[in-house]
Order: sequence, then structure tokens, then C-alpha cells
Amino acid sequence: MSHKITRARGVRAQRAALALVAAAAALCPAAAANALAAPHKPSPPTHVTASAVTRTALALSWRRSPGPGRIVRYRVVRNRRELGRTFADRFRVSRLRCGTNYAFSVRAVDAAGRLSRRAVRWVRTAACAPPDTEAPTAPSGLSQSEPSSTGFDLTWLPATDNVRVSGYRISRDGTPIALTAETSISVEGLRCGASVRLTVVAYDASGNVSPPASIKASTEACPAPTPCTGVAVRPGDDLETLAATKPVATVFCIAPGTYRVRSEIRARDGQQFIGTAPGVVITGGVPLTSFVHSGGVWIASGTPTAAAYAEGEGFSGYLYPQAPYANDVTVDGGPLEKTGVRVGGKVYGDAASAVGPGEYFVDYDSGTVSLGSDPAGHDVEVGVASNGFGSQASGVLIRDLALDLFTSGGVDMRGAAHGWTVDDVAVSAAHDTGVKLLGGSLLQGGSIAWSGRYGLAAHGASVTIDGVDVSHSDAAHYRESTTGGCVAAGGSKFVKTVGLVLRNSVFHDNLCNGIWLDVDTYDSTVENNTSVRNEKDGIRVEVSHKMAISGNTVADNGGWGIYLSNAPDADVSGNTVTNNDNGPITLNWSGRTSPTTTYGSYATSDTNIHDNTMILTGPGQTVGIFDSTGTGYAFSAAAANRYHANHYVLPDTGARWFHLDGKMTWSAWRNAGMDTEYSPM
Repeated sequence: MSHKITRARGVRAQRAALALVAAAAALCPAAAANALAAPHKPSPPTHVTASAVTRTALALSWRRSPGPGRIVRYRVVRNRRELGRTFADRFRVSRLRCGTNYAFSVRAVDAAGRLSRRAVRWVRTAACAPPDTEAPTAPSGLSQSEPSSTGFDLTWLPATDNVRVSGYRISRDGTPIALTAETSISVEGLRCGASVRLTVVAYDASGNVSPPASIKASTEACPAPTPCTGVAVRPGDDLETLAATKPVATVFCIAPGTYRVRSEIRARDGQQFIGTAPGVVITGGVPLTSFVHSGGVWIASGTPTAAAYAEGEGFSGYLYPQAPYANDVTVDGGPLEKTGVRVGGKVYGDAASAVGPGEYFVDYDSGTVSLGSDPAGHDVEVGVASNGFGSQASGVLIRDLALDLFTSGGVDMRGAAHGWTVDDVAVSAAHDTGVKLLGGSLLQGGSIAWSGRYGLAAHGASVTIDGVDVSHSDAAHYRESTTGGCVAAGGSKFVKTVGLVLRNSVFHDNLCNGIWLDVDTYDSTVENNTSVRNEKDGIRVEVSHKMAISGNTVADNGGWGIYLSNAPDADVSGNTVTNNDNGPITLNWSGRTSPTTTYGSYATSDTNIHDNTMILTGPGQTVGIFDSTGTGYAFSAAAANRYHANHYVLPDTGARWFHLDGKMTWSAWRNAGMDTEYSPM
């Protein structure tokens, strides 16, 4: 076919198309215009400009493309990498580098998906600031106020800095206790009549630290002891027999000294056990003497041949199989590390030959204990009794005494026990749980340290814990064999409680979690506590309902600061949460439906997180809501979970510290309706 014939046919086809367009124009002019414009790409946007240029961010704007065709969006590109798409004529860019040239381009896209040419704008971000090496000034004007028998408020005047003060670190007698962006904290969990030195230093975002400012502060004096009227008990008396033979409601006035328990003191209804002066020690241990030095170890004979065993629930096996063997050894009241045991010819853990300084090995077959350190001049004891106090009685009072070295617990409420008061009692080296509380009970003051599994546990209604110090729990190293992680151990465990009140207490240096509410707890109040330097989460709540978590200081924990998983109807407010490895305050919904509860769904919902101070300090820390169900329910409007009026300190405001449906920046977090009231520091 000749080129003339082809061109002729092409001309005729074009004329026919124009005729159709003309006919359409008579009926619909807009349709004709779109038909004529259809083969053409849209014109590029014009007058691309950059404004509000800082070291890390800027705002792009442009004049809209005139078409032809309907423009449906604009693509924004930085250095040939697409940043995003928008229907507007402006676009905010963040996470830029200071003092850097960038080529930004904008392209119009029409309804048919055709792209305009690029409209390009070169922009240089603001010059980088010189390195900040100047430390803040020292805080000044430290003062204490509102003293009580367990604490006080500490305030100071703000420090100044050439850039900005990021926050303050507070230590008590040389031990860090809090980080805050405020200029005041509440110090709780102290004893009456105590005097402590508080030190405050300011720090900035570059890690510069001010000179320290210190003050000596005191709690209120202890009230005069109430005279004890009742059965006088002196060292050498048998407390187990006295409790079993004296009537209900007997008051025992216990003089200072050491009282050794063979099994447990089985308190009867209404009995009271009151230390009349400091130095009342009730122990489940027996002394180890007559050591023989052989092969680099010191061996004591005549020790228990029947192994006490404290099983830990929730395990498929033990990473340290010696952990549940409960005849622990202390030197001068401090626990040693158990390397292994031998029972029935089998060694659990390491062999006796592996014992080193600060360690011991129990050979139940030969009735010996091997130490790796010279015991000369020291009080060495092995635990043999199960509990300090344990019974099903009601209305028991235990006050002003110490409980030390038991194969199970210091205080073990069980069965129908109800309404105990444990007042200013120090519990140490209980192999299972330091104190187990049931309904209607009060634990106030005192301390729980070096528990083998849990420091503190509670079950039942109307349990109150006020002003207790819990530390170094999971000392026996209960670890699950497959993961190496703790499963049923930690500073505390509250299960199926109703109306729990936990306040003014300190949980520190525990393996696993510090404060742990789990399995169908309801209507809990967790307020004005300190949870620091725990291996995992500072405060963890799981499969539970209705809680108020307020005024707590949660810092330097190895997991989350405050973590709520499958725990609806929570109010989380006024907490200072800082430098926790995973992040400060986080919600999670995994679809959990068990155990059966009368309080409704466990779906994470109706949670109000507000007026908290959250200080993030490093990569990997996250604030926000996680939903592993695939539905996105937990961060939907229907779930009604809300973060608002919180104060943040972020190392970099352009990074993705926040999480809803994936990680996001501060600006995206606010665009999602969270924390719209404030900007971060």
C-alpha cells in the first residue's frame, strides 16, 4: 500500500474524529474539552518555593498545574526518591541533614495517570550548629516540703544552658532514683525518721552534665512506739509452740534477739506478733560450722540430706536446673550464688568442682555444703524451715520484726486466710515468694529483698500495699530453658485481685518485671511508686481490666516503662517515664480471650494516657499502640485509646519514635490526633 493512500486514510480518520468531537461539543462542551486534551500530558506545577527552612525540615509549596485534564495529585521527590503524594499544593519535609543541598521536584498527575514534567527546586538546609560542649549550670534552691513518715517533695530552681536543658537526674545517697524534665519530684518509700542526701544534676541533649547540687532531707520522726501488752517472748522461747497453744487473739510481745523456726509459725485468728525494739530476727536457717578446707573449697558437714524443692509454675524446663532446690545459703545475711546440687547421684547445674568465690554447692547425698570463699569469722547459715508465718487464719498482725532465710516464704497467707496486717517487716532470702497476701490485707513499710522467685504476690479483693521496698527478686534465677527468659518470677505478681491499691513503694534491681499485674485483675490503683533498674518492664499489666496508674517514676528498666497488653479501661497519668530500653508507655492488643472473665472483652480500648513526662534516650525506644490481630482495632476510633497532653523529650524530633499502624514521626503522630496540645522538647 502506498504512503499516499495511508496518509489519505489517516486524514479521513482524523476528520471523522473531529466531526465526532464537534457533535459531542454541541451536546456537552466539557466532554469535548476532555476529549481534545486526552492525548496530552499535564503541564508541570510552577513557582516551586521552599519556606520555614531549618536544619532538618522545610515546607514546599507550588502553583497548581492548569492541566489539561483533571489533576488528581502531585508527587514530591527528593534527589530522585519519592517522599510522598498529596492533593494539596504544599508538602512538609523533615528528617533532613543540616547544611546539605537537596533537589526537590514536583510532578502533576492527571486522572489517567499521566505525569507532567518535573518542576525542580534546589534548597540548602540551615547550617549545622557547632558541637555543644557547654554543660548546663547547676540546679539551685533545692528544698524539701510536705514531709511525711515515708517521704517528701523535692523542688529546685531551673538550670540554664546555652542550648536547652533536657532534664534532671536525681540520686539518693549515691544511687540514681529518677530522671525528670520537671523541677520537682516526690520521694517515697523511706522509713520514718530517715535522713538521706539527695543530689540533682542537669543534662542537655548532647550529654553534657552540670555540677551536682545536693541537700540533706529527712522524713517525719517515727511515732513513739506503742507499749506492747501481752505474752512476753524472749530469745530461746519457741514461737511455733506458743502460737499453736495460746488462744486466738493473743498478743506476743517479742524482745530483740534471734528466734529459729523449724517449720513455720502457724498463727491463729487475731494473734499479734510485735517486735518490742529493733533487732527481732526470726529465721529459718541453721548455722554451718566446722568447715574443712580441701581442694580450694571449704566443706561443711551435717547439713540437710532431704532437699527442699520450690517448683516454679509456667516453665517447660529450667535453664538453671538447680534453681528450685531451696536450701539456700547466706553469709552474714547476704545470699550466695548456688552453682549446683547433687541429689540421688545426679548433679543439677555445675559440679562441685566449679564452685568459685561467692558461690556454693549442696551435696544432699553426702549432707555437705561446699563454699568457694573462706567462711572464717562469718555467720554462714543454710535455710531449712519452709515459712516464717503461714496459716489460714484471719486478722493476724505482724509488726516490727525481720524474717530471714526460708525455703518457701516469709509470710504465706493461704486457703481461707483473710485480713492480715504486715507492718514494717523486713523479709530477706525467702526462696519462693517473700510475702504472699490474700483478701483484705495490708502490707505497709518494711522491705523484701533477695527472694528466689517473687518479692511480693497477692490474690483476692481489697489488698493494700503502701511504702514497701522490693529488690533483687528472682535471686534463684528461675529461667525457662528454651528462651532463657524469666517466666514466673520478678519483683511482684498480682493475680485475680479486685480493688488492689499499690502506692508509695519502690521496686528496684529485680530480675524480670518490677510491678506486674496479670490474669484478670480488676479496678487496680498503682500510684506514686518508683520502679527502676528492673531487668524487664517497670510496670506491666496483662489480661486485666480497669486500672489507674498515676504519679509513678519508671526509669532505666530493660524492657518497657509502662506496658499494658490486653488491658482495657485504663487511666495512665502524671507518670515520669524515662530511659527504658523498649520505650516509655505502650499499649498492645493481641486478641487474647482467656482466661474467662466476668468483666468483658480484653480488647485494648478506652485507655487515656495523659499528662505524663516521657523521656526517650536512644534508638529502638517507641511510644504508641501495637495491634497484632491484623484488624487495626486498637488504634481505631472505635477503640477510643488516646494519648494527649503528654510531655516528650526526644533526641531527634524528626525520627520515628511513635507507633500506630507502623512507626511514625512526631508530626505524623499529631496528624493522627495524638498529643495535639504540645510540642516535644
